[in-house]
Amino acid sequence: MHSLGIKVGGLKNNSSTSGRTESPATWWVNLRSVVSIHHVIIYPTAGNQPRDFQNKFASRFQGFHLYISSTTNRLDGHLCFHDTTNNNSTIPAVVNITCPVHGQFVIYYNKRPQNSYSASRFSDDDFNAFCKVEVLGCKSSKFYGSNCSLPCPSNCLHPYCHIETGACHECKLRYIGHHCRLEKEIVDEKYLWLYIALGVLITYVVAIVHLTPFPA
Repeated sequence: MHSLGIKVGGLKNNSSTSGRTESPATWWVNLRSVVSIHHVIIYPTAGNQPRDFQNKFASRFQGFHLYISSTTNRLDGHLCFHDTTNNNSTIPAVVNITCPVHGQFVIYYNKRPQNSYSASRFSDDDFNAFCKVEVLGCKSSKFYGSNCSLPCPSNCLHPYCHIETGACHECKLRYIGHHCRLEKEIVDEKYLWLYIALGVLITYVVAIVHLTPFPA
């Protein structure tokens, strides 16, 4: 996969991108066009402190969501990840999130839970608590594969495909299959009623045959 040229932030262990925000905390980056994303790497802030239960920066990072969207509205996009299990000592130095979708905006969203037993492990305020974000994938949504060198199938309805498999999301008319290579027959609508009537007639005849007793 290729880096999409998005490397936001500073040193991997400082707090350059960490900051208190209005609730909830939202940060996003514009990739300038809809691209084919494979994974996103986030470097959580440690504040030059050990990554343990005493680390206040870790409590700020917990519970975050990562979305990929075609707009700046996270709800228009795809939820790639929601942290529900980490605590101060288990947050890794590098968070690698695989999310093979298409989009233009990578959105980090964090909101403190209000009525939850687990809320005690979170910071009181909402923060953007990371140092750097990297986005990797294919710069052109029309290609796929580990080197982004394989063109998407020509019969895909949309000008993009799955970044790993090349599968189409939908096929053009007359084509079916993951890569839309199989041509299907399309029944002319003016003869459709005839096929339906014939099917009903055959079903009726078969039923009559089964219900008619054989002579002794």
